[in-house]
Amino acid sequence: MGEVIADDGSPLPIAGTFAGSPSLTVDAVVVPGGDLSALSQSGDARYYLLEAYKHLKPILLAGDARQLTSVLHVPTPG
Repeated sequence: MGEVIADDGSPLPIAGTFAGSPSLTVDAVVVPGGDLSALSQSGDARYYLLEAYKHLKPILLAGDARQLTSVLHVPTPG
């Protein structure tokens, strides 16, 4: 499926897609920071994150990805 490059330059394999890997099949979700315009507009991505939230999966929103809490209308701790 491809890979993304980590800050240290090492490749990280992409293990699945929103449509092909339902949140029930993962233990946690990580959303890295970066340009989130496409992600925040994607119905599949938003649905996936909301389903993970409803199934009590841990969700890490790193850096700019924290802005997704307002797009998804979910409460934030603190």
